[in-house]
Amino acid sequence: MFDHVGSISYDRKIATDDAMLEAAIEAGADDVVSDGDEHEIITSIESLRDAQKALEAKFGERTRRDRLAGAEHDFGRTTRSARRSCG
Repeated sequence: MFDHVGSISYDRKIATDDAMLEAAIEAGADDVVSDGDEHEIITSIESLRDAQKALEAKFGERTRRDRLAGAEHDFGRTTRSARRSCG
């Protein structure tokens, strides 16, 4: 099953995993995946822009682009699949 979601990415150097998770939850995000060199914040499509604005107010502008994505859900774990840039 695929759901359409919003995805906001920040360089992992911007914040600790815990700080990003806390800020993302406060911004209305659904999930945060912190691995490799990035934090990926997953939102509903409807809350993408509000979460983006709240995170920018806290951490500044992103160096990566936000995207609308199709996410495949497998036993509670989100797996990224097709993506489309949005800004």
